[in-house]
Amino acid sequence: MRKILFPTDFSETANNAFLYALSLAESQDAMVYVLHVYELPIINGGLSAGLIQNVYDTVKLGQFENFKDNIPQLRKIADEHGLGHIPMKFILEEGNLLYILRETISEENIDFVVMGTKGNTGFEKMIFGSNTINAMTSLKVPILSVPNHIEFKGIKNLGFTTVFNEKDKDALYYLCEIAMRHKNTMSTCV
Repeated sequence: MRKILFPTDFSETANNAFLYALSLAESQDAMVYVLHVYELPIINGGLSAGLIQNVYDTVKLGQFENFKDNIPQLRKIADEHGLGHIPMKFILEEGNLLYILRETISEENIDFVVMGTKGNTGFEKMIFGSNTINAMTSLKVPILSVPNHIEFKGIKNLGFTTVFNEKDKDALYYLCEIAMRHKNTMSTCV
């Protein structure tokens, strides 16, 4: 079974990408790993260690409650779209998003990542969003960036860019494997 990692901040954009990840999982016989990552605030100043720890404990508890409250919402979204049968695993982690993505990909043997994006400033960030761009340039697994309001309609075409480096072969083989799974709607990979 394939494994799709879906990082979320529970925004509308992320929820749209969640539906895309579930639909893709259904077409790939895959499981979706839903990951929420948060960072603790940096506290400077003359605060006591006990007070700082209380702030951290409060943030952690708040993030846990937020995560716990959003899981039923995600399950409801899945059910409303006939995708509640897709296996899901929910993960809450504290730390840097890219570091946690790398760790989760390694520990869970993730095949690819689906991320929502609403864009930011600058051309690449406007198209993909800063977290997505950082993931694309840092991770070794394929990443699918899903703009807000885009619906999954199957995979009809795949593109592959290369500068003909030896290391590109693995990515091309993986892309061919995806193409072969969708041979009814795509031509074969040669």
